[in-house]
Amino acid sequence: MTRFGGHIACAMGAVAAAALMAPAPANAQKVLKVVPQADVRVLDPFVNNSGITTEFAYMVYDVLLAVDKDERPQPQMAESFNVSADGLTMVFHLRDGVTFSDGHPLTAEDVAFTFEWVRNPEVNAPRERAYMTTLKEVKALDARTVRFVFSDAYFMNFETAGTMGIMAKHFYSRFKPAEFNEKTGLLIGSGPYMLENPETWTPGNGVTLHRNP
Repeated sequence: MTRFGGHIACAMGAVAAAALMAPAPANAQKVLKVVPQADVRVLDPFVNNSGITTEFAYMVYDVLLAVDKDERPQPQMAESFNVSADGLTMVFHLRDGVTFSDGHPLTAEDVAFTFEWVRNPEVNAPRERAYMTTLKEVKALDARTVRFVFSDAYFMNFETAGTMGIMAKHFYSRFKPAEFNEKTGLLIGSGPYMLENPETWTPGNGVTLHRNP
């Protein structure tokens, strides 16, 4: 579920720009309606990495690092990061006060859980797992510090660590991998938008995202 930032920005940005051109009453409710290029059948991008799924998911999930207009990494959920001289150890320091849309604090344990969850062969996420073959360990050093250790230098290591959508451990750990693989509407994160109910969405009903308070 990495490497999608530019794709989403282009797809959704064009729609938003068109909407901004249309005049609206000053007291109109701020609602943006989008007709996607395909039907949305699954909301979790780990088990379905179609473009339409990731467009919605990355408005709900958030990542440790963002990329600026010059393709340089910038802090997002992480306020700072350090990379060892050999490039095999990366330490990220999380911003204080980050929460998931249900109000639960986001900690380094959630970051570690995300990567361990995807690395589990019982989870149907082969594409994301393929980028983690050099990942030896992800460890929460304290509530706001997480360390990645890689076995070998690989050009995707930094991007894999920094741009994976972070999952809520308290929410997703309630499901067994087989249940997770079969669910179509599990989606909760710390990004700018949220589902009203992160468990009950089903295909065929459209997708309504609310601003994450």
